[in-house]
Amino acid sequence: MSWPSLIDALLEDERDATYAKCGEVARTIFGENFAVKPVKNQGQLSYTFVGATVVPKFVLSFRLEAGRIDPDVSRLAKEIHGDLVPDTEFCGHAQTPDGKSLLVYKMPLLPGKDFWSIAGPDFHLDEGAVAKRKAMVKTLARYFARAYIKPQTVHPAVRRKDEEDALRRVTIMRKFLPEISAVLDELEDNIPILFGPSYRFVLTHANLSGASVLLNETTYEITGVVDWSGASVRPFAVDLPSLFLAGGAGGWWLTGKDGDSEKKDHAWREYPRRGELEEAFWAEFFVAARVADYAPERRTRRWHAEVAGKLATIIRFGFNRRADGSVSDRPLQENRDLLRAWFGNYKAEMDDESSGVDKLPLFCDKDEQGSDTEDVATTEEDEGDDEDDDDGDGIVWDTVVGGVPETHSGDQRSARTRHRT
Repeated sequence: MSWPSLIDALLEDERDATYAKCGEVARTIFGENFAVKPVKNQGQLSYTFVGATVVPKFVLSFRLEAGRIDPDVSRLAKEIHGDLVPDTEFCGHAQTPDGKSLLVYKMPLLPGKDFWSIAGPDFHLDEGAVAKRKAMVKTLARYFARAYIKPQTVHPAVRRKDEEDALRRVTIMRKFLPEISAVLDELEDNIPILFGPSYRFVLTHANLSGASVLLNETTYEITGVVDWSGASVRPFAVDLPSLFLAGGAGGWWLTGKDGDSEKKDHAWREYPRRGELEEAFWAEFFVAARVADYAPERRTRRWHAEVAGKLATIIRFGFNRRADGSVSDRPLQENRDLLRAWFGNYKAEMDDESSGVDKLPLFCDKDEQGSDTEDVATTEEDEGDDEDDDDGDGIVWDTVVGGVPETHSGDQRSARTRHRT
């Protein structure tokens, strides 16, 4: 389900020497009054060190080019989430012993501990643990709401191109794993809505995980969200798998590792009270996102958000990664059983959940947007097939800053644009 560290794979035999050299550069930048220590959870595209006096103060991150931190993205993230996003200072370049270039960034060490350090992966939860997990999902709901109430404008041609790309991935997955055809049918039916003119595009982190979310140890409030290198403007809730999916890293808020399971593949299971936790999330989200207290509207918004999360899950866990972290068109064989377990018996659940879902506008009026910030992304001039997919999710989300991309000839939307009711 997970991939080996991409930076380790790229450096291969010189990994240890590069890691040591990064530590030496960190000592030079921090100065002699700082002790330099590696962070516990290293990233896919970077090596990160903490500079500490009596109280740790700074973090230094050595990143591959694919892990570059876009200053425009950082500014937009801070506009939306405030002090939860660290200030980032580009310090220059460092080289590996073999001459490969690494980008060096310095940022303050945010308070709190990563999710896993506080929550742990235990499947069996007592009442105290359930209360703690509820507090966690509520703070996560408020995090999602902050982005939701500040949507970004996306040109229709960009939406159409992204829609075609998403439908293409669904077609590939249908050939690879026909057993999950029910969820693929659902995606094919609803992708035109997710990329249509009324669905919100928001700034999305792209790698929301137990290592990138920091929590207060007492209140369980989010104190920081780190590693914004893959962030971009996308359909709302494509990072929702971190909340609602069962299984390992794809569902760390609502699942746990059952130590009683004899098979590793079956060790991750839904919490017995997962439904209760999900309802706590959505109740908090709707209030924080200022969604009208009208059941059909809330039901519809939740439905589409969860569909967006399923699309992102298929892309994230269903396809191989290239050396630069981007997602190829080749299905990931080792995750076949994982996806089958998540989605193989999906039809009955899907029919139950979709009942009563209405077609309602999901975008607010211009006066409600609360932000006129321009979109952050790449121009079409910089694109290749998937080669500019720096966030590694398999879709080139090419929202444009101050420009209009070339319109693609023909509208290749799927003929299946009906919405399940």
